[in-house]
Amino acid sequence: MFKKRMLEIQARKAEIRKTLETDTSADLDALEKELRTLDTEFADLERRTAIAAGLNSGTLDGNLLENPLNNPQARGVVFTRENVLASKEYRSAWAKTLMCLPLDETEQRALNTALTTTSSTYTAATADVNGVNNGGLFIPEEVNNALMQAISLVSPLFRDAAKTAVPGIIKFPYRKSGSGAKKPTEGTANGDGAIEWGELVLGNTEISETIRVTWKLEAMAVNDFIGYITSELVEQVQDTAVTDLIYGTGVNEMTGVTEDAIDGTYTGTALDGIGHALTLLPKKQKIGAKIYVAQNIVEEISFSKDATGNYIFTPINGMGVKSVATYSVEVDPYLDDGDFVIGNMGRYYRLNISEPLSVTKDISGKNRINDYTGYTIMGGAPQPNCFVYGTKG
Repeated sequence: MFKKRMLEIQARKAEIRKTLETDTSADLDALEKELRTLDTEFADLERRTAIAAGLNSGTLDGNLLENPLNNPQARGVVFTRENVLASKEYRSAWAKTLMCLPLDETEQRALNTALTTTSSTYTAATADVNGVNNGGLFIPEEVNNALMQAISLVSPLFRDAAKTAVPGIIKFPYRKSGSGAKKPTEGTANGDGAIEWGELVLGNTEISETIRVTWKLEAMAVNDFIGYITSELVEQVQDTAVTDLIYGTGVNEMTGVTEDAIDGTYTGTALDGIGHALTLLPKKQKIGAKIYVAQNIVEEISFSKDATGNYIFTPINGMGVKSVATYSVEVDPYLDDGDFVIGNMGRYYRLNISEPLSVTKDISGKNRINDYTGYTIMGGAPQPNCFVYGTKG
């Protein structure tokens, strides 16, 4: 009985979506009202089906049902703020909520645990008024990891930075100097150590980007929608996050790795500049350091010739420039032409997610589009004088 009606609802919703996409004279208000009614009825049928599954011995109207022992609704999944964002139930609830699809009982519990918005009520769009649906939902952990991984594949500087996710924190202590470990003789007590601590103040970058999706495009499966939104978020967030991590001034944005770096301005070739920069970096800061270069520097080195006109390196089928003076070399496409950075990003640069990434949805019935706005705050800063920033003068 339930299954038959649920299939009828799904068929009718498909008819309505088709009408919205093709019939410009359709009564949008009436169709939107019918969709909401159908969604409510479908959600109620899902709950009743779940209850029946827990009470019956495994059959309902002659159809086999899932074993209650394997049913997360029957088990009673416990969600906390610590685990909900990593759950597959919240991942599904997040996507379905943005797509205005009904949730089952377990997905609703997951959503309620993570909900941070003050508006959890769906508001339909009309020809003159935009709709709102559950804005400010934290993105699932799986989506966030995919976002960070995608950005890291493009920018080695972003990838190597020490990352934390402490909401609201803008100051981190760091060790400026210390007396170091002692080598006492056997039978004698260790002397007291002396450590000088500094305070790293992170500059914060607000990142807010909007993704516009037409109603016709949004008629996709849940997993396809998640993949689409993830790829769009990567494209929108990536440029701002990486550019500020490198060149941010610290004023209403992150303090970039180049901001408090040792000046390595050079006038000759990039190799000359790198060689001189290495003499400027303190010995301790050279431990674990890498050389991050702009793409044109690798091209310049690859096509350099000796006095007789022969290529010093093999530019065809070569493996590129992998190291200079035993220091690993990586290309960061976000570095400006002629620029390079030398230092240990994992030890001396702090990137903190001060405000977790959330997504808000605005619905425009008049334009038949949905706007998904991602919002996050990233804080970042380097320890002073721990990097050399080379730029061609």
